[in-house]
Amino acid sequence: MSIRLILFTILKWLLFILAFAILLLLLPIILIFLSTSIKYNLFAKKEGKFVSHGQITYFFKMLNFTFVFDFEENFNYKINFFGKNLSFDNFKKPKKNRKIKKSKKIKKNSKNKKHENLAFENTNIEIKNIENEKPKINSENIDTEELIKQITNTKKDSKLKIFQKINNFFYKIKNRIFDIKKMFDDIQTIYNKFKNYHDKDDIIKYTKKFFEKFIKSLKPRKIDLNMEVGIGAYETGILLAVIAIILPKLSYNVVGNFERTMIKGNFYIDGRIRIIKIVTLCVNFYLKKPIRKLIKSFITREKQNIN
Repeated sequence: MSIRLILFTILKWLLFILAFAILLLLLPIILIFLSTSIKYNLFAKKEGKFVSHGQITYFFKMLNFTFVFDFEENFNYKINFFGKNLSFDNFKKPKKNRKIKKSKKIKKNSKNKKHENLAFENTNIEIKNIENEKPKINSENIDTEELIKQITNTKKDSKLKIFQKINNFFYKIKNRIFDIKKMFDDIQTIYNKFKNYHDKDDIIKYTKKFFEKFIKSLKPRKIDLNMEVGIGAYETGILLAVIAIILPKLSYNVVGNFERTMIKGNFYIDGRIRIIKIVTLCVNFYLKKPIRKLIKSFITREKQNIN
């Protein structure tokens, strides 16, 4: 064996040991970050005007996001990261306190009084000279035809600008429609390919289970709803029926007002999202053989299309 090969193997093993040591050091930090959950709460109230405020906290309130939404004051928020305020919109620079000694100030004022008086007299003389030199405008010198031309040109320019704005708006809509159409075509091609896929039943079963567990992990711990709703006799009845189907186990008090249109009440939601639970769900979903095969085939096709 040559000396180069021996040095290369030693260096390789040293790098491997160093990487392993760094991973061992970072592993408890990663586990702590994953084990801590994201906590959130939201409160909304509608009595005359709509007001809502909420909070999202992570890692023992080291990362904190609070917000207040009001139709009059718009949207105000505050972000705290390890005790530091990151909301730059509300940031104000502190004013410097300039302390001046009284004795120095009095001396300066007494010296500058004479200079100020002289400067004031000079400025009065200059203003008088400027007023005398002002040119007098005669109404006879103004050309009416030129004024009419200028007005017509400005009108034409404003019309052209409006037309350009309308044209740009319709062009943007056209592009959006084209993008949506393209997206639907892509979905249709994927669906047609998936119809003939041999493991499609297993994939549907695993994806269904994954989404059920994923929605359960995001489910809030507490929901309080106290509301009086009136949006027409027929519509109010349908709304109450939908709420009874969707929120059977949660504490809510929704009263229908069939006589007049109005919305009044409050809403409170409190919950937490465990990151480690979501990560484990995603890993288990990927480790399923048909899912893994489908993802790998999709990646290979994408690579072939790029090449």
